[in-house]
Amino acid sequence: MPALRVLRHDMHDRLRGRRVLLRVVLGLMLRVMLLRVMLLGMMHPAGVAASSTQEDPIQQIEKLGELFKKGVLTQAEFDNKKAELLIKIK
Repeated sequence: MPALRVLRHDMHDRLRGRRVLLRVVLGLMLRVMLLRVMLLGMMHPAGVAASSTQEDPIQQIEKLGELFKKGVLTQAEFDNKKAELLIKIK
């Protein structure tokens, strides 16, 4: 009987550790997704439009390139936003 209790407690501790790890990973994924939304202007388009008139499109492209290199943006996200900014230059 005591061996079963030890086994049960061990399994419970492992599950608790996995739940904590899952919460941390999900929290980080949510933060990355929110950052992407904010950067692409989907959340506050008016704020992004105002800031894009103040900042040079080339500087914005450079910042997006840095985020792409860090893995925050996907290739498609980077290409789409870059195309939008290049239109503003012409």
